[in-house]
Amino acid sequence: MLYGLRRQDAESPSIPTLRAVAGGLVLVAGLAACGGSGGQEEQDSAEAARVLQVTRAAYEKTTAAGTVTISLGGRAPAPGGSGGGQGQQAVSGEAELDFEENASSVTIGGAGQGGSETRTVEGIQYQKVPKEQRKQVPGKKSWIKIDLAKAAKVQYGNRAAEVADTSPVDPAGVLPYLRAVKTAKESGTGKVRGTATRRYDVTVDLNKGTQGQGPQIEQQTAQLQQQLGKATLAMRVWLDEQGRLWRLETTLPAGGQPGAPPQKITLVEDFFDHGGSMKIEPPAEDDTADVTKQVVQQQIQQQLQQQMQQQPQQQPPPQPQPKSS
Repeated sequence: MLYGLRRQDAESPSIPTLRAVAGGLVLVAGLAACGGSGGQEEQDSAEAARVLQVTRAAYEKTTAAGTVTISLGGRAPAPGGSGGGQGQQAVSGEAELDFEENASSVTIGGAGQGGSETRTVEGIQYQKVPKEQRKQVPGKKSWIKIDLAKAAKVQYGNRAAEVADTSPVDPAGVLPYLRAVKTAKESGTGKVRGTATRRYDVTVDLNKGTQGQGPQIEQQTAQLQQQLGKATLAMRVWLDEQGRLWRLETTLPAGGQPGAPPQKITLVEDFFDHGGSMKIEPPAEDDTADVTKQVVQQQIQQQLQQQMQQQPQQQPPPQPQPKSS
């Protein structure tokens, strides 16, 4: 899988001041009338500021719990689909995120497709290999492991260590963007998994939400911005009384073939069991193959190919034309 400058006047609306009107009773009447209108405007402004504060704090409130469990559902274009809402398939997933231990376990599945399981523990990523592909794995192991810092060194150089240090993200990869809410509006109430919540429609600043998330997330964000054609993403979020995230709903671009109607992925993620007990461990060592070297070699080859493609093709020198008799 896979985004502005902060304007004080846009994010913190100013409270209008009353201007005195000269002239006896006209002054009193004018102040009374303006006072009623100003008071309402002050209330509206204070409420807007409160909503912004609540939604901007949701990421910190959620991660401060230490752990969270996630259930993902949605719809994505099916392989060979024509886009435009046609050829859709259900997608599902689940995840456990441990922010204190910087560990995660993510499983993604889809209708008619085998699921994929990925664990990240102490900077090492473990991927479960489908049974039909295990013959290609050294020792026919069920799992492969990749040292994220080593694998990222070719691509990100001195910033490679940031890849391993990046906080765990949700299966859709959009949770970090909630750190940078740009606009917010309360849009109702409801229950999520039996918990009372308030619903908010927000837009997030993708660039700002990427800060501190490492070069890999930055690269994914740049790609997302290009597909969206803008640096903001709309979300709908459900927060409990403590301001923690319980549900997140958004729509993401899904690429597609050039000239074909645009395709989209609609996602709904439920966040629950905040602060619950969990222990994310690597798979058994004797059933795991280390493929870090192979991954690094592939990256080097890809970089060389890209460099060759970017080099201008040398044109042969012009040949002298024979003189006409």
